[in-house]
Amino acid sequence: MDTADDSDHNRMRRTCARQKRRSISWRRRMPLGYASFMVIFSLFYLGGDAPATLVAANDDFYTDDYALNNGDGQQSSNADDGTSSYQKEKAQYENIDDDKFHWNQNIGFDGVSIMPLSCINYNNGHMIKFQLYDSNQSYQCHFAEISTFVVSVAHYMRAYFNYQALVDGQSFALPSDAAYLNCVQLESGNSASVLYGKIGCMERETYTSTKLQLHVYTDAQCSQPYDDGQSSRKHAAKGFIVGNNIISSKISFRPPFYSCLTCSPDQVSESFNKQTENWYDDDYIADNSQKRDQEGDNGSSTAYEDKYYSNKDDVSGDGAAVDDDYYGGRLLTTSKEDLQSYRDTFWNEYERIVEKRSLYDNYDVGEWNMCQRIYKYGVWCDEECRSLDFFRTDEWSTSDIALLAIMCTFLTGMMVLIVAKRLKAQHKARIYGDFEPMPGLPPFAMAVIFLVTITAVVILAKFKFVNETLVFAVATCILLFIYMLKLTLFESRRPVILATPRHEIFGNPLDDHLMT
Repeated sequence: MDTADDSDHNRMRRTCARQKRRSISWRRRMPLGYASFMVIFSLFYLGGDAPATLVAANDDFYTDDYALNNGDGQQSSNADDGTSSYQKEKAQYENIDDDKFHWNQNIGFDGVSIMPLSCINYNNGHMIKFQLYDSNQSYQCHFAEISTFVVSVAHYMRAYFNYQALVDGQSFALPSDAAYLNCVQLESGNSASVLYGKIGCMERETYTSTKLQLHVYTDAQCSQPYDDGQSSRKHAAKGFIVGNNIISSKISFRPPFYSCLTCSPDQVSESFNKQTENWYDDDYIADNSQKRDQEGDNGSSTAYEDKYYSNKDDVSGDGAAVDDDYYGGRLLTTSKEDLQSYRDTFWNEYERIVEKRSLYDNYDVGEWNMCQRIYKYGVWCDEECRSLDFFRTDEWSTSDIALLAIMCTFLTGMMVLIVAKRLKAQHKARIYGDFEPMPGLPPFAMAVIFLVTITAVVILAKFKFVNETLVFAVATCILLFIYMLKLTLFESRRPVILATPRHEIFGNPLDDHLMT
C-alpha cells in the first residue's frame, strides 16, 4: 500500500513539474507588454467581490410564495439525502471561496445596507432582486457584498412604505394605486367578465426591468393573465383593452433601484404612529393568512383577506381611481367590496385582538429594520435568477472587460508611439546641436502620466466602479489621441527657403561648420 501511494505521489509530482515547465516556457515566449497587460487584468478577477458566504441558520425567508412555487423552499421529509436541488446549489454557492466576506444573519441587520437592483419575472412570479452589503466595509454598496436575494414586489414595497412612514411620519401618504400590490377585483364596466389586477414588473423581452406596471388577470389568484390580443409592449405603453374601455398599466411608484439604502432610519419622525393608515404588519398578516369576516355594529358584513390587507391603502379617499389625463385613458377601478376592505378600520380591530402589542412581537419602533423584514420573506437568488439581471452596474461583465481591454491596449499603443516620437526628436536634436526647447512634455513625464493613468484604472476597476472606469478610460484615450495629432500634424516647423537644396535649411546649425 505504501509503495502504491509513493508511486501515485511521484506521478503527481512529475505532472506538476511538467505543467510548471510549460508555464515557464510559455511566459518566456510571451511578449513583455502582453504579460504586463495580462497581470493588470488578472487583478480584476483576483480582487473582485466573488459570491459571499452566507451562513443562514434560520430559513424563515422560505415562507414567501417564491419558494412555494419553486418547490424547493421546504425540504421533503421523504427525500433520501434530505436536501433539495435548490439547497445544494445554495450550499455550493456559499462555499465558493472561504477568503471572501462572511456574514451571519444571526448577528442582526444593524450594520447592513441594501440596494434594489431590478424587477424580474422569474418562477412564474414578479420579484424584486436586491443585494445586501456590510455597511462598515462598503462604500455606497460597491464592495463587501453579502449575497443576492429576491422577494415579492408586495413584500418589498410594504417594507419600503413602512420605512418612509417612520422617516416622514404623518406627512407620508401611501400612493393611491398601492392597493394593486394585492390581487383585487376590477370594475369591469360593460364587460361581462370579472377581471383582477395586481402590480408586477413591466413586461420586457429580457424578463427584467426597473419599472412596475399593472397586470390584469381573469382569476382571483392573479395566476391567469388576461388576453386582449395586444402585445406586451402595447400593454406597457397603452394599457389593456376591456370591451370599450382601457385600463392603464401605469403605476405611480417603484423602488429606488440602484440606490444604496440604510436598513434602519437614522431618526424616527416624532409624528409617526403605527395606528395611522400607512403601516403594514407582515408578521401578523402572515400568521393570519385565511379570510375572515368582520361583522360591523350596523349588521353589515365585509370580507377581507389578512395576508393581503393590513391597512387603508386609499389614503386619498378615491381608491385606485386617478386622473384620466395622467393615464391617457379611462382607468377601471377596483370593485367596491375590495375597496371597502381597505377602508375598514383594520388597526382598530387589530389593536383589539392584540392589545398592547409593539410594532412587532420582538421589535420596538426604534429597532425596526427594513432589511430584516425583506430578508425574512425573501429567498436566495440562484444562478438562473442572477443571470436575468442585465442592469447591474457594479459587476464586470465579459463585454465590459473586453471593452476596457481594447481601450487599455489603445492607450498603451498611443503612449508608446508618443514616447518613441519624443525620443527620436531628442536624438535628432542632439545630432544637429539644436538645444532649443521642444514643444510638449519630455518622455519621462509622459511615462509617469501613463503609469498614473494605468494605476487609476486598476484602482477604479478593483473597487468595481464599472461606469466610472470606462468613462475615465474613454476620456483618457480621447485626450491622448488629440495630443498625438497635435504632435504629428500641428507641430511647428521651421520655414524652408524655396529653390534651395534640402540640406540648406534656414537656421541650420550645421551651416557654421560647413563654412569653416
